[in-house]
Amino acid sequence: WNLWLFVASLTGIRLLLAPSFLARFVLSRDVCAGLRTAWGTVTVICLIAAALALAPVFLSLDNLARMVSGTVWDCLSAVAAAFAVLWVIELLLRRAGVQGRLLAFFNYVLRAVIIACVFVSVGFFWWGLANDVVLSPDAPDFIRQAVDALAASWSVFLRGWGYDLGSGMTAGRLVWGLMCFIASFWVASITKKLFNDHLLSRTPMDETTRLTFSTVLGYMIVVTGFLVGLNVAGSSLKNLALLAGAITVGLGFGLQNVVNNFVSSLMIHFSRTIRVGDYIEVAGSRGKVADIGFRNTRITTDDGVTVLVPNGAFVGGNIVNWTNPRRQTRLHVPVTVLRQADTAVVMRLLVDIAAAHKAILQTPHPAVEIKSVTVDKIGMDLLAWTGTPEAISGTIGDLSLEIDKTLREKNLLA
Repeated sequence: WNLWLFVASLTGIRLLLAPSFLARFVLSRDVCAGLRTAWGTVTVICLIAAALALAPVFLSLDNLARMVSGTVWDCLSAVAAAFAVLWVIELLLRRAGVQGRLLAFFNYVLRAVIIACVFVSVGFFWWGLANDVVLSPDAPDFIRQAVDALAASWSVFLRGWGYDLGSGMTAGRLVWGLMCFIASFWVASITKKLFNDHLLSRTPMDETTRLTFSTVLGYMIVVTGFLVGLNVAGSSLKNLALLAGAITVGLGFGLQNVVNNFVSSLMIHFSRTIRVGDYIEVAGSRGKVADIGFRNTRITTDDGVTVLVPNGAFVGGNIVNWTNPRRQTRLHVPVTVLRQADTAVVMRLLVDIAAAHKAILQTPHPAVEIKSVTVDKIGMDLLAWTGTPEAISGTIGDLSLEIDKTLREKNLLA
């Protein structure tokens, strides 16, 4: 009877915590992805534990089954209590008139605290169960064997973790140092986004200046993480000297381009000759600057292709920046007409065609220049200004087709 009651209760809890139900009432209301992940993790852990609690029953281990079942009930009760507390607190906050961002902030903090308490409670319950099972004189043989195997593996791990690498550095400290350095990249990424979106966005700075400050801040965090990692790893001044020597040798053999691109990225950010959103032409590629990174700049071409250009190319090469501060670029459309054509009429037609195009600016007004005069032909250039330099090729194509159509209708095309 107890087994059937347990299975029925487990089925009801599983239906209650189904993804659709949970997403509707809990997960979708959490503004933080970390909180949503934490809620899902707690739920999945409790469900897996509840399912595993059936194993001792089928193995006829009655005492172990009762102990596991009791622990599972405690864990599920903790989760249910957390849901109830959150619901009551949110209801009280709404009745108190707390709305908007303040309500979201309180919900965020309370959910984080309650989730931490649930994790601690669940861990405490299962730690107590593990101690009772392992220390119990009635523990099955396979549990004792598993504990002995885990103890032997842990002893081997500790010996490797404390292995001396010389100069006071151990394998464990080296791993912690590497983790600090790797974590600095994650911290730099999060800090840059928060600094740019929530602080600099409220200042009168333009997007490029904000990107420059946030990028430099990211560099500083990574460098700080590197230094902290060295300190955690137990590096001494002697090791730092050896590291500096290794870096110098690396620069001599193959890191010149890496350092060159890194320094070039700083020069690009501070000189502001190239900015995110500019439409440029470099190394045979033409497109819009999407991002300026540590080593290269990402450009999206007119065909939607992403091109990675080393930052050094912007310092040592010739760059065509079609995006000036006013975003106005003059385009040239060559036109050839018959020698006997009335040039005044042709020039007026060309100006009218350009002025009618939506991408052409009316100020400065379109104009026509005579480029060449031969026995049977007259060469002209239609000059017009556009505010969308990234679409200049399409604009020239549209104007050329319209000019060809108009001049053919009037028999003026050479």
